[in-house]
Amino acid sequence: SKISNNMPSFFHKFLIWFFTSLNLPITIIPGSYKNVQKDRSAYRPFFQPWQNDTEFLSLYKTAKSHTTLFKPRLYNLYSLAKSVLNLEGDVFECGVYLGGSAFILAELCRHHGTSPSRLHLFDTFKGMPIAHSDFDGYGIGSFKNTSLQSVKKLLIENPEINVHQGIIPETFKGLNDTVIRFAHVDVDQYQSTKDCIEFIFPRLAIGGILLIDDYGFPACYGAREAVDNYFKNKPEKPFVLPTGQAIIWRFG
Repeated sequence: SKISNNMPSFFHKFLIWFFTSLNLPITIIPGSYKNVQKDRSAYRPFFQPWQNDTEFLSLYKTAKSHTTLFKPRLYNLYSLAKSVLNLEGDVFECGVYLGGSAFILAELCRHHGTSPSRLHLFDTFKGMPIAHSDFDGYGIGSFKNTSLQSVKKLLIENPEINVHQGIIPETFKGLNDTVIRFAHVDVDQYQSTKDCIEFIFPRLAIGGILLIDDYGFPACYGAREAVDNYFKNKPEKPFVLPTGQAIIWRFG
């Protein structure tokens, strides 16, 4: 990284030695942002686009009180979904809970040339329906503090969204011929994640994205187990993010 030439050479060397000895990036040394031409406020110390993406921040303002996803996780959802809206197919979200991430997906569809009627939401709206004793950290009934009515109220600007209330995979019935461009799976548990992947991935468009929200969370180890088992003999592999999410692209 470039350091400001206005700072004394000795001080430069001292700061570089100090930060390097602590295994810290030298980009956080004062004066090192001199060459940044735009979005300087989003460097904390590295570029964090969720800090100044105006469209995302507008959506986040509404979504943040209706989700357990922290800002970088929501931004990954937002940017990945937005990147494949040019493909043919529908958008799935499995595990809606309070509806914050569904709100972001619905607004993306509405404002980027895709009818919200292409968005399908799947949830019991009564909490977790099943738990695997070996893999799952959440018990049956966890996250039951939601309702279909409250989520529909949040999504009132997009009444044409398809909401499938019930237990996966029963709620996938009638959708066998669907092509899917983007799927967000946030069901936490082993069996539910397994059922989602087995239905969604064979129907994912070429270039489409499957985003597993809870792959890296210890309480959701079952989700990782389901993903790893499914993809162990496939060319596609989960790409794991520091946020705990995992992305799988459909190659062919």
